[in-house]
Amino acid sequence: TSAVFAVARWVSYAGFALLGGAWLLLTVWPIGRDDLRARRLIWSGWGAASLGALGELVLQGPYAAGRGPSAIMHWALLDDTLHTDYGQYHCARLLLLGVLALLFGAALQPRRRARFEDATWPLLVGVALTFSVIGHASTTNPRWLSITSDVVHLCSMAVWVGGLAMLVFAVLPRREPAELRAVLPVFSRTAFVAVIAVAVTGTYAAWRGIGAWRAILGTNYGLLVCAKVLLFCGLVALGQLSRRVIQRRAGLKDGASLEDVSHERMRRSVLVEIALAVLVLVATAVLVDQPRGREALAASDREPVTASAQLGGGRSVSVTADPGEHGPLSLAVALSPGAEPEQITATALQPDKQIGPIPITLSPNGTDLYGAGGVNLPVKGTWVITLVVTTSAFDAVTTDVKI
Repeated sequence: TSAVFAVARWVSYAGFALLGGAWLLLTVWPIGRDDLRARRLIWSGWGAASLGALGELVLQGPYAAGRGPSAIMHWALLDDTLHTDYGQYHCARLLLLGVLALLFGAALQPRRRARFEDATWPLLVGVALTFSVIGHASTTNPRWLSITSDVVHLCSMAVWVGGLAMLVFAVLPRREPAELRAVLPVFSRTAFVAVIAVAVTGTYAAWRGIGAWRAILGTNYGLLVCAKVLLFCGLVALGQLSRRVIQRRAGLKDGASLEDVSHERMRRSVLVEIALAVLVLVATAVLVDQPRGREALAASDREPVTASAQLGGGRSVSVTADPGEHGPLSLAVALSPGAEPEQITATALQPDKQIGPIPITLSPNGTDLYGAGGVNLPVKGTWVITLVVTTSAFDAVTTDVKI
């Protein structure tokens, strides 16, 4: 279910990105409404955004319940989802997309301006808002700033990536000099502003999300953010290359005519940009499901830690502390198979802080297993657990386990 869920999230993001390309049709390229490829691109984005939202809605129940994808047919799980903020915001997204379909149906007509087509912009911002209020941004204080930054991030991404898609699949194949002269410079400037917005808001989100230096490479969240940064840098580099091609050959610097523009070179460059953008969206779809850096570190730090030592005679002992951070915890002692000891005692010592020895009372938990609850190791660092294993009135083995 988790894997299918990630695919549904990616479809949602990709659909919203394609919808962002509508800004070209509604502003500097109205003649593109005559182009079947341009209209198909917008409707493909709308369909993907709607399908992804519906998929996320029906998968949330099985995901939260730890069930397989077949559980999407259990209507009780869907009912539970619909009574949560997650379900209600997804329903709101589907409603907004429905209204957008009506507007696009009227606006994307050849040589026609719809009466209410300017309402497209707040509706698209509303769709972006439904992503932000159910993601990491909604749990980061100050909440209003995090959500606003995330909405700007998503809208800027859609303007940039959607514009790229419209450029490569609809504008450039027409090879109309007048259209290229009108569209390319405006797209170049708009994409430049969008890239700056993505960089600024993305940096803010990454800084708030990672939360600690060691979380950058020490958590899945940090690694995914690093992957997004590298892909983003590749996108920026390719975008700058395309920008220079436009400026050099579109008459912005040297007066060259648009007939001299290398369509194939530019088209290949933009196609690579789109491929990288697809990978960025994949990383984003997976990133949404990951605990943020500081949270992941806290969970990792609390995972049980184990250390072992030799007792002699081919026998060993292991000690497990749960949770694996200082403070109140439980200790579990496991002996390798051998003669049952008459007694086993333990103390804890922190040499660096000169704390201890702290007596630990161990109780049998089964064959060769002993445990102690409520043990307080008050400071972090390496603790020395000294075990005395008594096998008879005359024989005892002492060993130190560093944990």
